[in-house]
Amino acid sequence: MKGPPAAATHPVAAARLGDLALARGIWVLLLAQFLTTLPVSAAGIFLPAIAADLGRSVALVGGLRSLGGVAALAVGVLVAPLIDRIARAWTIAGGLALLAVAALLAAVGTLPSLALFYLLLGAVGAVVLPALQSAAADDLDRATGARAATLLSGMGGVAPMVAGLLLAATAGWLGWRGGYLAIAALTLLVAALAGATLGRRPPDGVARVGYRAAFRLVAAEPGAVPLLLGSTLRFTVQFAWLSYLAACLADRFAASTALVAVVWGLAGTCYFLASLAVGRLLGASAAGGW
Repeated sequence: MKGPPAAATHPVAAARLGDLALARGIWVLLLAQFLTTLPVSAAGIFLPAIAADLGRSVALVGGLRSLGGVAALAVGVLVAPLIDRIARAWTIAGGLALLAVAALLAAVGTLPSLALFYLLLGAVGAVVLPALQSAAADDLDRATGARAATLLSGMGGVAPMVAGLLLAATAGWLGWRGGYLAIAALTLLVAALAGATLGRRPPDGVARVGYRAAFRLVAAEPGAVPLLLGSTLRFTVQFAWLSYLAACLADRFAASTALVAVVWGLAGTCYFLASLAVGRLLGASAAGGW
């Protein structure tokens, strides 16, 4: 986050910041991170209701999530070296706007529109999520930047914890299509906010390297390749079982959408607390504390 607009919301860490002060400095990014997880949460929580309304099997509708994974992998490999060459405002605001379009496609409620929803969701997430984490560390020292990035990642756990019940309430009132429409409206609002407050110039001090050079730099970092492989495997397994969590609960325990949301929220709580703890450990490590 560069330039005068960002200076007011993302101060340089001259001294060690507490978690609350750090969160205040990156509040726009935390809000954006929160909203990027809502379509994914909604897709899992609403899966049985969507399949029932479409008259399709849960396996077919849930299997469409794999399209998002393919899109994320392809787009991530292609554009990863370019993320820091574009101003944070355009990357994040533009990505949020596209996520709103994806939510509108999901609300249409047909198999083709859901397929497009997952493709767009995966492609946009591959760009926006790294941009958010990079923006969180802009202008911060190494230790504080590590804490900011993991605090942002932890917001991915807060979103299911808070939004699960909100999505369930919205679905009970307006139906699952109404839930997606609400997500689209909120995401467009935050996209406008991000475009107005984040830096409109590319980050300073970023080396302009090509694709091959960028991947060689990553491969040269100690432990980077095993970390990437492990992260890919972890997310593959995680999203595989999340795809059918709601369906399993509904089938075996006759769980309602609200009960599924509660289970989703408990998992999100654990994820957030773990991310917060890891952020503190990384900050202490970067500062030479252990």
